[in-house]
Amino acid sequence: MTKKILKVYDNLLKAVLVAIIVAFIVIVFAQVISRYVFNNSLSWSEELARVLFTQMIFLAAPLVVLEKKAIAVDIVVQFLPLGAKRYLYLVIHLLSFVFFCFLGVSGWNFAMANLNQRTTALSLNIGYLYCVIPVASLMMGINCIRAGIDDYCNTYRPQKGGKEA
Repeated sequence: MTKKILKVYDNLLKAVLVAIIVAFIVIVFAQVISRYVFNNSLSWSEELARVLFTQMIFLAAPLVVLEKKAIAVDIVVQFLPLGAKRYLYLVIHLLSFVFFCFLGVSGWNFAMANLNQRTTALSLNIGYLYCVIPVASLMMGINCIRAGIDDYCNTYRPQKGGKEA
């Protein structure tokens, strides 16, 4: 049951990201066509493209955490034995989780502090736009726990029989 829920969660996140990317491409393309073909710029397209881009970045971060695709310097880690890697990555995931909790609380406070501000061209509520920070932080925290469990139980688990891979 849990795996099905997590699969729906992952697929929903990917679908939202695809929709944002498609909307971003369409808006930028429409702006280019409008400016160079019709010689008339869309006044709102740059602001909406910027909003979609920031939302896309924050919502893609949980996938980066889950798939362990973040940039890292791992030259020292490569020379560690499997058991040491197992506990090192456990500590890394724990510290990351603490950071995501801090980011979520700070992002929530930041969003609430900006509820009375609006964007210039579209008059969107900036506080609502900033709500992506605590939402993405919560998702990154969930995915950090998932990645930590996977690393500890599967990826860096010593093989039976006392041999390390």
